[in-house]
Amino acid sequence: GEVRARCLADQAGRHRLLVTGNGPGRSEALLELPEEFGFFQSTTGNTENLGGGRYRFAGENISCDWLIETR
Repeated sequence: GEVRARCLADQAGRHRLLVTGNGPGRSEALLELPEEFGFFQSTTGNTENLGGGRYRFAGENISCDWLIETR
């Protein structure tokens, strides 16, 4: 399936990453983020932190995850 991602920042400069799996079926993507962004925490458990600014998103059908920068 197709995966899309969009990075946003709040007024304090903290980043939020929205990742969507746009089914049907399984979707997976490897995301590489600049390490100066800090660490991100998954809110749904669909994204695994691989270390070194790398994350793996995996979903089924229509799925999503918000990653919140934790610095």
